Amino acid sequence: MKQPEPRNCQTRTSRAGKIKKVATAIVVGFIAFSIIWPAINKKVRLDRNLTCRRNLFEMGRAMSVYREKFVEYPTPDKWCDLLLERAGADEALFKCPGNKRARCSFSLNPNAEPNGPGDLVVLFETTGGWNQFGGPELLTVENHRPRGCNVLFNDGHVEFVRAEEIDRLIWAAEPAESAEK
Repeated sequence: MKQPEPRNCQTRTSRAGKIKKVATAIVVGFIAFSIIWPAINKKVRLDRNLTCRRNLFEMGRAMSVYREKFVEYPTPDKWCDLLLERAGADEALFKCPGNKRARCSFSLNPNAEPNGPGDLVVLFETTGGWNQFGGPELLTVENHRPRGCNVLFNDGHVEFVRAEEIDRLIWAAEPAESAEK
């Protein structure tokens, strides 16, 4: 009877070495990914915030075009439609990348008036709606990290306002002081 040939030890060692190298590469890859991911995630969040800010700034330009033509802001109940129809706004501008569910991620402050103070809120971020208007009760700080929202002011600038600073926003023009004294 013939004895079985011994297994090739070199093949077994070679396979074990390859498996060990692959496992090491996977572990190193996971470690590298866990180190790099926070930086990538932060950049994505910053890009979303910048896109949202840019969209809101462009909507402010459309508001200015509308104001130049009609000497007032669009009526609150139709402001989205009017910016599209009469000011040449692109519907893509109405979205914040941090809020993918809504057709429009912004709301119009119905107290905004073209001749109001520069720091008066005109447009601000909401959870979403079309032709939505209102005040601070609609504002959301959930679309961005850190928590906060982008706001278009009456003077045309856009600012990211952190959640803890929301209460400093001006929602209505101060009534003119009476001349009687």
